[in-house]
Amino acid sequence: MLRSVCLVLSIVVPFVWGNESQCFKTQKQIESLYELSESLNIAGLKLRLAEVKRSCDFNSLGVTEHIVFNSLTVADGEGDREQINALRKQIKEENLLNVSSEYFPWQLFILSFSYYWDGEYEAAIDLFNDNKVILSESTANPIRARLYALVGNLFFNASTDLSTESETYFYKARQLAKKFEDDELTAFIEFQSGDTLPSIEEDIPTVFEQKKSSWLKLISSLEDSPTKADILFIWVLVEIEKEAQENLSLLDEAIRIYQEFGITRTLITAKISYARYLGLSGSKEEGLEYGQQVLSEFETTMPLNDKSELYDVLFELEKSESNFENALKFQSEYYESLIEANDEADRAKLDLLLGDYKVAEQTAKAELLEQSIKLKDVEKKSDTQKIYLLVLIVSILVVSLSFMLFVLRKNHESKIELQELAYTDSLTGAANRLSILRQAKRELEVSRRFVQSLTIAIADLDHFKSINDKFGHDIGDLVLQTFADVSNSALRSIDYFGRYGGEEWLFILPNTSKQESENLFNRIAEKLKSISVVDGPAKVTFSVGGLDAKGSSMSLEQLIKEADKQLYVAKNDGRDQVRLIESAEVAIAS
Repeated sequence: MLRSVCLVLSIVVPFVWGNESQCFKTQKQIESLYELSESLNIAGLKLRLAEVKRSCDFNSLGVTEHIVFNSLTVADGEGDREQINALRKQIKEENLLNVSSEYFPWQLFILSFSYYWDGEYEAAIDLFNDNKVILSESTANPIRARLYALVGNLFFNASTDLSTESETYFYKARQLAKKFEDDELTAFIEFQSGDTLPSIEEDIPTVFEQKKSSWLKLISSLEDSPTKADILFIWVLVEIEKEAQENLSLLDEAIRIYQEFGITRTLITAKISYARYLGLSGSKEEGLEYGQQVLSEFETTMPLNDKSELYDVLFELEKSESNFENALKFQSEYYESLIEANDEADRAKLDLLLGDYKVAEQTAKAELLEQSIKLKDVEKKSDTQKIYLLVLIVSILVVSLSFMLFVLRKNHESKIELQELAYTDSLTGAANRLSILRQAKRELEVSRRFVQSLTIAIADLDHFKSINDKFGHDIGDLVLQTFADVSNSALRSIDYFGRYGGEEWLFILPNTSKQESENLFNRIAEKLKSISVVDGPAKVTFSVGGLDAKGSSMSLEQLIKEADKQLYVAKNDGRDQVRLIESAEVAIAS
């Protein structure tokens, strides 16, 4: 009996001890999982997750939650929408976010950062409100500093009455980060804040140079990290550097880092920007080749908004190289991607362009056929005229060939003209309603992705009906043209405006604060008042209503509707004035 017991122990004890030792190793690995998630090292995290899953029966150790949260980091970094939704659902249904867990701050950061990455600020705010315990002054560690910075960013950008508290959390994050003397952590916090980033539009030259110098010093101290890549990328997007080649160099470094850390999601966006900047630098053929490589590499995994952006880049590059057939192909692909997103307005534009192209093509064929029939009729005449007819035939063939070449050239030119007609208001030469709405949609996506200001405003000419009634429609048209010319001369190259309907105009002003927008409209108003319309009114005025859409979760249609409400207020207050609000004020007012 004793011998049997000893035999069993000799088998069981080494197995249990060996298994516990391996699982103890897994616990160490779990800690490293969260460290990799915190640093957003997707490539390293995928390898470590595989190691943890192989180590032992992790379900029995209660580490399923750790696998799920860190898998969410991977899915976010790779932009795997199906996996992101599935993991968020699992976390919610299985209540995996546990405040009593020693890894709770990391788990909260991962989940909230996932919503932040998708621009779902309100969802992240709700998550923090449900777990306010993390905001208490407890354990001091780097992840808590990151959380404070993220809370500050969310409170600033979300439509919430807590936006005024954002600076409190940025202050807490900075104070906590000082204890760790970590340049990357400091850079993450300052990047989330955004206040210290140089701004050509907002800073006076001396302040701009001071900020730029400070950031360049910080960047040079950073080892490769996603935070460094993000800073380099935003450095290009906000045009801190003016030289195209320098921006290409910065983008190239950011792309290398994104590849190294396996962050596919931002890598795609950065590569699309690289293709665009190649074109801007004059290397249009290289831009086309690079953009097509990106399309080939990520075509099956690229998010729809990125695919639309890439098609648009390729269209512009092909058009600038006079490759009109290829340009039309990419524009068709661009429209089809919008159709996939149920954008009926853009589908109508595509049908118009392709329909007119087919008409022009068929017209050319019909004219050539008519010439051919005439030639055959001539050949039936008497033998005595054959010499003269032969000369005539050759002449007609030459004319036909010239005509064919002319038609082909005109077809190329008509494509460009049709594209311009599809986007241009025929009276004023400004963008039409379809065009300005398309641009507004694109700029709103950029604003949300990079958390930038975006003024959306509607301007309406005062007493325009009275002008038409008193002076006639010709003068009314001249007033509209004058307003368009004055507005166009006052806007920057990155600003957009278009005729929204009648005497109403939609303005889209990227990276422009409320105060800057007010200054712009006041300049337009003063210029307009100084111009005398021949045989028309002595003075032309207009009213403006709008808002800064920064951080708003409202749709474009809702934002335009809100701008229209503010225009109504400006009209009721006596006209000839600007009424702009912050997006946060919409939530408070509602």
